[in-house]
Amino acid sequence: MLPLIIVLACAFSSGLAVDIPDPGLCLDAFGYLPGVDFGEDCCSFVMCDAARLNKSGVVGQCMGGTVWNQDLTLCDDPKFVPDCDPKSCTVVKRTNAPCSDPQPSDTTCCIGQKPDQGFFGYEPVYTADGPNAYFKGDDRQSQTCPDSQLFNLDTCSCEYEFEPIAECAGEGEYFMNDDPSTANFPVPANSDLELDQINPTEAECCSYLQCYPNRTGFYVQQCMPSTVWNDEKKACDLPQNVMPCMNMLCGAEMTDPPCNGDGDGLCCRAGLWYDVGADATQYIISDAPGLTGAEYNRIVNGRSLMCPRDMNGLQLVFNPDPDSCSCE
Repeated sequence: MLPLIIVLACAFSSGLAVDIPDPGLCLDAFGYLPGVDFGEDCCSFVMCDAARLNKSGVVGQCMGGTVWNQDLTLCDDPKFVPDCDPKSCTVVKRTNAPCSDPQPSDTTCCIGQKPDQGFFGYEPVYTADGPNAYFKGDDRQSQTCPDSQLFNLDTCSCEYEFEPIAECAGEGEYFMNDDPSTANFPVPANSDLELDQINPTEAECCSYLQCYPNRTGFYVQQCMPSTVWNDEKKACDLPQNVMPCMNMLCGAEMTDPPCNGDGDGLCCRAGLWYDVGADATQYIISDAPGLTGAEYNRIVNGRSLMCPRDMNGLQLVFNPDPDSCSCE
């Protein structure tokens, strides 16, 4: 959940510029300082301005009920920063009024418009001024899109015009990969054939093309062993459901890391050791013997995780029995 918290909570409104008396503080704190050191509340932080030699910075505010955690230099859940009560913070709210007229029209649009859902977007209204220029709200002077871009009323933004490549010209996002040079060649099960003896069309079984949103190119994706590409369903599927690929073995099957006996915890599952948290509804990942360095610290961070509720709304509890080692 940590990356999600960072993405959603670290969005901040650009605020007051402040002077930083000791630029060295910015270097020691990776460019972020607590707002309380500058007279702000505990939901605030100061982002150092390296372009000004860290002699000044801009005040930012944590959003969504989060508070500033200087140890991690990010906006965090208040339970991990007990000295800060988010209710004591003043967070600026910036909202725009919804556009009143249906958008987009033949000449106007609003950012955030969703015509298929009956939502017209938010003000200001943008008015097209030719193919590559627009007026914003009541502005008297139109603005021009960057070079080679056109103003698109459907997205209410400046965009490049793209010519789809042949592989991505159809409907949908996923397509069969009929170019064996871009795929990992599969080997038929129980076969002694060398790679250069395999029928090139068999490469279609183990990979597929995922087109860019603008359809100017694609990624070659591999189906996870031991699944194969089902072009009718546009998804990786069991081999028995794809007649031409029934005997294909695309690679070694994926398995969870083994549990060994030298981990620190009450029980182990898929290579990770677990302990009970503050109460029976919580658990902690206490050890990961197969990981090291930053990857280990990312997984084994001492934070309690919450068991979910079942389909009936009943709170599950963590069972540390080695035969279970799960919420149930």
